[in-house]
Formats: sequence, structure tokens, C-alpha cells
Amino acid sequence: YFVSLCKKHTDNAYYVWSPAGDNGLDKYWPGEENVDYVGVSLYIYDEFEKDYYGSIRSFDHAFGERYERVKQFKKPIMIAEFGVINRGDLQKYWWYNASKSLSKYPELKTIVYFNAIDTVGVWGDYDTPDWSIDPAIFPGK
Repeated sequence: YFVSLCKKHTDNAYYVWSPAGDNGLDKYWPGEENVDYVGVSLYIYDEFEKDYYGSIRSFDHAFGERYERVKQFKKPIMIAEFGVINRGDLQKYWWYNASKSLSKYPELKTIVYFNAIDTVGVWGDYDTPDWSIDPAIFPGK
């Protein structure tokens, strides 16, 4: 409904369907005519990763499974919500290794980074994560 209504008023918009990337997302597919990009979410929070997955997943592991789920829709893919916790050297190490993997995902066209402190309480019993990019990761502008 939303996309149909918007298309009546503009032909200068892109529509993103962003189902996070979890199992079962295909049940919510709104149809090819309503989607220009498929978005997934990707957050790397060290404490949560260790508790839920047993270790901190790599980009290939964390994004790769989402990529496999959404590429079936034959639309360009974006990481619509992306964050790596800014703690110690984790963020720098994780970004470095992720950047070496990007070429494995030809349908990945866009990454939107959540460069801020998250909403208090959204991670339940975990501390509120700070996703802000450490300026030392990308020196020199």
C-alpha cells in the first residue's frame, strides 16, 4: 500500500525492504514491484556475540548467512543498519577483516553505518553499545 501510494506522487524514490536478515524473512516479501533494494541489519556487539554464538563472528559469517537468505530476491542488497561496538581494538580489527571480504558479495551495493550510541535499553540486560567509529580506523580525510 505504502509503495503504491508513494509511486502516485513521485518517480524519484527508491524503496527498501529491510527484514533484518533472519530465518523466515521470505514470509514477508512484499513483491518485486514494491522493492528496489533488500536491506539487512548487522550489529557486532562482543558480549552479545559471545553469549549467543560462542564467539565474535567474522563479517563473512555474520553477513554471509544474511546475504544467502536475501539474494534469492534478485535485488541489489544493502546493509541498512550496521554497527561494530567501539571497544578496544575490536572495531579496528573487525573493520579491517570485513573490508577484505566485501568483493565476495557482488550484490552488496550500499552500507549504512549507525555511527552513534544506541538507544538505552534496546539490548536488554546488556550495556548500551556505542557504535561510533573510532577516528583512528580511517585516518586522514
